[in-house]
Amino acid sequence: MRSCAFRPIDLAIMPIGAYNPWIHSRCTPEQAVQIGNEAGAHFIMPVHHQTFHLSVEGFREPIERVQAALHKTPERIALREIGETFVLQYMPTKPRRGRRAGGFTDPRISSR
Repeated sequence: MRSCAFRPIDLAIMPIGAYNPWIHSRCTPEQAVQIGNEAGAHFIMPVHHQTFHLSVEGFREPIERVQAALHKTPERIALREIGETFVLQYMPTKPRRGRRAGGFTDPRISSR
């Protein structure tokens, strides 16, 4: 799969909760990570978890499964708990042919 045609994706906001028993309506945490990876996202921000019981999976199960799926690169998880903050730093970049200038980066990630 080819990633974004204009520039790398800095942040993928992925729903990870309320998938059981509605597997056909929501992706599982592992599928959310896979989608973020296939899109070429540097960071994944899990959403739709730990706020309301909308299905039968355990309250912390979705975020624990995301953490397990990203155990080799845990720094890619933008937020783990409700109330946390995550800041992408804006770093101007030279425009390449057919691309816009500008981009976000995080100092924790050394290679882009």
